Amino acid sequence: MRTDRHADQLRARADQLHQQAHHTPEPVAERLRANAARLRSWADEHDRTRLTEPETSRR
Repeated sequence: MRTDRHADQLRARADQLHQQAHHTPEPVAERLRANAARLRSWADEHDRTRLTEPETSRR
C-alpha cells in the first residue's frame, strides 16, 4: 500500500540529490539532477493516482 508519506520521502530524497549535485562535478551532477527529477515525477504520479477512502455517512 502506498501512503502520502512515500511521496514525501521521494521528494525529500530528490531534494538531497539536487543539493548534492551542487557540490559534484559534471557529468555526475547531471545524473544526480536527472535522478532527482525522476523521483519527483514518481511522487507527482503518486499524487495524481492516489486513492482515498470514501467518507461514510453517519446516521
